[in-house]
Amino acid sequence: MFDEKQVCVDILINLLSNGIQTLENELKEVVTSRDNESKSSVGDKYETGRAMMQLRQEQLEKQLAEQKKNLQLAKGISGKKADTKVGEGSFVKTNRGNYLIGLGLGEIKLGDKSFYSISLLSPFGQAIRNKVANDQFEFRGKNYVIEAIA
Repeated sequence: MFDEKQVCVDILINLLSNGIQTLENELKEVVTSRDNESKSSVGDKYETGRAMMQLRQEQLEKQLAEQKKNLQLAKGISGKKADTKVGEGSFVKTNRGNYLIGLGLGEIKLGDKSFYSISLLSPFGQAIRNKVANDQFEFRGKNYVIEAIA
């Protein structure tokens, strides 16, 4: 089960790293494009284009900062030892799916399998928090049984 957790964390780290690389490349393109924008004979068109590129740059920088923060959190989950209770960094197997607790990134597909990366602050995270193996709980009308925690 620990190996399965590590595989999921590694996939999460890989996805985040790839996302960061993509954002960094797009940011470079926007900055280069903005800096190379030649002044048009229609001054307002030039200023509007630069303003839009500046706004896009700010959006990308914000997304990049968030992705880097998420990457650090994912790396922290990697080294976290298993606990008997569900908490930050837990990998939880239930009768209804597998959950990696820590980052609210949603469903992550692994070929024909998948797991859910959820925040402990999410409604489901709150419902599963501090539960132990073999605990049962209900969430949105569905019954869950915790089969294992790593």
